Amino acid sequence: MVLRDVVFEYSLVEDERIAWHGRFHRHQNNEYEAVFFLDGSGTFLIGVNQHPIAKGKFFLNRGDTYHQIIPNRKSSRPVTYYAILFRLDDDDGPLSSFLDSLLERCGQQIMASLSLRFQCEEIAELFRSTNRALIKAAEYNFLGLLYKVYHNVIIEKLPEFLGHRDTEGLPPPSFYAPLPKKVIRDISTSQMAAIHVKKALVIMEKSVQQAICMNKIAGHLTISPEYFTRIFKQEIKMSPLQYFLRLKIEGAAGMLISTSMRISEISAWFGFENQFHFSRVFKRYTGISPLVYRKIYLQTVDFTPMAAQ
Repeated sequence: MVLRDVVFEYSLVEDERIAWHGRFHRHQNNEYEAVFFLDGSGTFLIGVNQHPIAKGKFFLNRGDTYHQIIPNRKSSRPVTYYAILFRLDDDDGPLSSFLDSLLERCGQQIMASLSLRFQCEEIAELFRSTNRALIKAAEYNFLGLLYKVYHNVIIEKLPEFLGHRDTEGLPPPSFYAPLPKKVIRDISTSQMAAIHVKKALVIMEKSVQQAICMNKIAGHLTISPEYFTRIFKQEIKMSPLQYFLRLKIEGAAGMLISTSMRISEISAWFGFENQFHFSRVFKRYTGISPLVYRKIYLQTVDFTPMAAQ
């Protein structure tokens, strides 16, 4: 498998960007494209099938199928998405069969966890490198992403994918006995914690342009800050503040490479105290300053860049 392109579009609103990314097009016969929508309203047209764009929808389609993103211009929620184009070569026969099986069983769309957005971000940054080893790392990372997205289907259908239809190796009947009450209580507690975390994610996404306190989010959820931090780390594998800052930096990175907004404007847009604070946080998460990031990764195909600062 070879990655052909990785694109991140944050808050697609400018006419020239919509015209480019919303064009009706297709790719090569041996290519596939994965599109992961993080937000927005509109329609994703794949062939003759119209799919409503929604937060968390993950699409996998064959490259030779015409497709088009049609944003709803009247919506207050601009489209934000990752698109990953990859090619399968002759020696990728098993992977090709596997992907075709996924498409047959799942259709072209499936719901994915929004926490995978940061893995997409890492894939994009690795792919943009000129180092072949890092590009190869991006390809392996992407295979891991596909597994995470489709892991439930893979686990349920693994015997069929492998060509085995017998019950050898399955748990004994006692495995399916009713669960003890304590286990049920623990499961209920875990489900409640997951609901709290999902609500927190929604609050963070809606507040990405503000400087919101994590204790305030905990108060809104009517739980203690300590408990909020603990369940958030268990569910998302990072602290609430780390996640919130990464949301800001992810969006800022998208604006840096695909819009002509000044760095000071981007800093203010995401609610940072000042440009110095923004640059410090940005470098902490990406390893380079916003200005250097723009110079390295600037996408000039869909807009005419203006001054960097």
